[in-house]
Amino acid sequence: MENYPTTAERDSSSEDPIRNAMLRKALDDRERFLNSCPHLRAYQRQIDHLLDRAGNVNGRMAVLATLAQAKMLELRDRLNDLNRILAGPSD
Repeated sequence: MENYPTTAERDSSSEDPIRNAMLRKALDDRERFLNSCPHLRAYQRQIDHLLDRAGNVNGRMAVLATLAQAKMLELRDRLNDLNRILAGPSD
């Protein structure tokens, strides 16, 4: 499987062994998750691309907040659709 270097990986060039170990574990966990859900790999590539272009930490946080908000709005729309179905025909 492909491993994509991210901004976080490139930023880990500091000599902090705890930070590096935590980052390595997070990346390994992500890879295991993507191996179990390969249909999400393309979405992860999109996220990595956006984060790489975001610049600094504040930009990355803004990107993540925007992505999370978009998914919440999508879930809200689907929930509204389900509520309409469950409510049945209106007279």
